[in-house]
Amino acid sequence: MIRRALVLVALCGALLAAAPAFAHGLLMKLRSEGGALVGELYYSNGTRAAQEWVEVTDLDGSGSPAQFRTGPQGGFRHPAIAGHRYSVKAFGEEGHEITMAITAGEARRGTMQDEAVAGKGEAGIPAWALVGGVLLLSVAPALWFRRRDRRASPERG
Repeated sequence: MIRRALVLVALCGALLAAAPAFAHGLLMKLRSEGGALVGELYYSNGTRAAQEWVEVTDLDGSGSPAQFRTGPQGGFRHPAIAGHRYSVKAFGEEGHEITMAITAGEARRGTMQDEAVAGKGEAGIPAWALVGGVLLLSVAPALWFRRRDRRASPERG
């Protein structure tokens, strides 16, 4: 009975620790269309990311990044020079952000950009690794109690 209670407590703890993994994430569709970068921001639950901040950096040009907000439907449009590489970073609610890279030109689509690969600093711990580690650690007390119970009880034959 006690063993079942401990397993239940460990399972509940694991579910509570994994709760941030069920939160929504910020997503972006990005393409080059004529002389502009065109994008849409939305959350993983389908909600449009209206009035969120976007930062566009021309990696081949000089000057500071352009910053602006998305429209009421989460869309944005920014002028681009054909052949130039751009980094497009969006900032959403609750600290969500996403970065994509694109080279302006006909019928091009943006690709996800990893900050560490782009040489802009160290990458944080991936969410899957954090959640997996917490889940693994949450099972440890149950396994310890199980091992202790086996040592204390005589073997059944």
